[in-house]
Amino acid sequence: MGAFFDGLISWSIHNRVVVLLGAAALVAAGVWSAMHASLDVLPDFTPPFVVVQTEATGMATLDVEQLVTRPLEQVLLGTPQTTAVRSTSTPGLSVVSLFFDERVDAYRARQLVTERLQLAQTRLPQTIGAPQLMPIVAPIGALLRVCLTSNDPNQDQALRDLRTFADWTMRPRLLAVPGVAQVMSLGGFVERVEVRPDPTRLRQRGVLIVDLVNAVRSSQSLTGAGFTETASARLDVQNDARLRLEDAVGTLTNTAIPSTSATASASAWSEGRSRIVATRTASRRPARVTIGDVADVVPGVEPPVGAALYDGRPAVFVQVNKLPGADTVAVTRQVEHAIEDLKGYLPSGSRIEPPVFRQATFVETSVRSVGRAMLIGSILVILILVSFLRYGRLAVISLTAIPLSILTAGAVLIAFGASINGMTLGGLAIAVGEVVDDAIVDVENVWRRLRENTTRRDPLPALDVVRAASREIRGSVVYATVIVAIVLIPVLLLGGIAGRIFAPLAHAYILAISASLLVALTVTPALCAWLLPPLATREPRLSRLSVWMLDRYRRLLIRVVDRPRLVFAVIGILAALAIVALPFIGGRFLPEFHETSLVGHLVAVPGISLAESTRLAAAVDGQLRASGVASHTHASIGRADLSEDAAPVNSIEFNVVLKNPTGE
Repeated sequence: MGAFFDGLISWSIHNRVVVLLGAAALVAAGVWSAMHASLDVLPDFTPPFVVVQTEATGMATLDVEQLVTRPLEQVLLGTPQTTAVRSTSTPGLSVVSLFFDERVDAYRARQLVTERLQLAQTRLPQTIGAPQLMPIVAPIGALLRVCLTSNDPNQDQALRDLRTFADWTMRPRLLAVPGVAQVMSLGGFVERVEVRPDPTRLRQRGVLIVDLVNAVRSSQSLTGAGFTETASARLDVQNDARLRLEDAVGTLTNTAIPSTSATASASAWSEGRSRIVATRTASRRPARVTIGDVADVVPGVEPPVGAALYDGRPAVFVQVNKLPGADTVAVTRQVEHAIEDLKGYLPSGSRIEPPVFRQATFVETSVRSVGRAMLIGSILVILILVSFLRYGRLAVISLTAIPLSILTAGAVLIAFGASINGMTLGGLAIAVGEVVDDAIVDVENVWRRLRENTTRRDPLPALDVVRAASREIRGSVVYATVIVAIVLIPVLLLGGIAGRIFAPLAHAYILAISASLLVALTVTPALCAWLLPPLATREPRLSRLSVWMLDRYRRLLIRVVDRPRLVFAVIGILAALAIVALPFIGGRFLPEFHETSLVGHLVAVPGISLAESTRLAAAVDGQLRASGVASHTHASIGRADLSEDAAPVNSIEFNVVLKNPTGE
């Protein structure tokens, strides 16, 4: 291995132009990769998982658990490579989550679950909807949360219009944005048409309830009418019987109930008095009976499963989720641009409020903070080098290791599919002070050997001196880098969520110091061979700071050598104090971030009504805004459609937009 490194050093010195051009290409590649890399808060820390959601409208929690969730669990438990199966049952909803081995592809997992769900169809009640797979979303999937409000005094109609706008105009437009996985709506009222049978009128006209159900169902089922031909054209026949919300009430009211249904149903009854009564009733039925003759057709709304408030006012809440690996900042900008375009289509008197949660702001703040830390670290390194190295050339050669190592590590990470996130940037920030060590050691040794060579009677060629000096410290540089990399191996071996979060930090750090080793063995010798030989002939001069520190260190060293017992005693006392203080040092799983918003949860007593939960949320919302901490507040009560969180109506979530995000 030593011969390989020695050959690499020699090749780099003799081909220094090629090496420097390659270094410039690496810098360009690193900058290009950083500009086109996806930004995220944290790395993807969740294993592959699939969420199965089943709507069971009208069922109580116990019925959902026994009739829906358990049959689904029994079928899905045998799915290959599954590590855990979790389920939640709430009124009208069943959610089953399957977690897979980390090596399983997410789309492969969804295929396995889909195949299993086909076996569950016969075990589920016919009155519930088909189980659905929720879209694939990122671990921190909430990309943007906005609220739609209205100044219309007729709040009920305004909430209907806002929900219709969110479901039929806003949602399709936002789903068309690349990188968006899901758009959920909460609050408002979902409009529908209700057919309310009147038992008295049904009996008077001899209509059975099954006849009414079949008539309503057939009014919405269309069949192709084919085409008609003329001498020179073929014309398609368009069926205009489709129901539209604006005229559905009148259309259904005038829809006829087929007269054959009652007679056929009556003839199928058992022998006896019931059959006679049914036949007589059918015989007295008028020639044409419409749905309006036996039932009231009125506009209505679906029973709400949740509600939303914005600054204490009723609102419609819209949450946009992103796909895994999507660039948070880029997708957010596209979503915001689409929302700006949608403002012209809002119902009269309505508006889209500023976001109550914007993940891109958190990402930008995190990246800016870590970038600031890297900049400060780099400036400190530059100041130290300039202060101790009298000549600018020595500092320049050493400092080239910082951008080369950091950008090379970043390019490698991005090439293997990693994103720029807080953990990756944290690893690179920690490595800023480490990546210059190898280059400094090489530069100092080369400069010292070149100065010694100038005092010889028969000086050697400068390139031979540079080569020999670089080979001399080659072992120390390689071993030091390997030792530092070994220290971080336990971080790479962490399992579970902790391993998936912190492993990218270790990857970034190890790649950065490995890149610094490569720079020290190639670029640094090439720059030394180019810049240092002319400098070696000058009289060496130490900086004033170096002279001052050398003098102080010489005096301290003399005192320490003369008093070894005192030194050991002081070191032992300090070590004991550190061990005693260790249990009192607080710890966090992740560093503290300066969030622009806070999320709080409130759980009311079970069995509370949606109206009472909304009243409770409004009361807490008013207290939050009165405290002066929040600029805006949003409250979500219950669950949203297509939400993976099967929250009952007694669950309330608050999003608080802080007035002073960086304050205590």
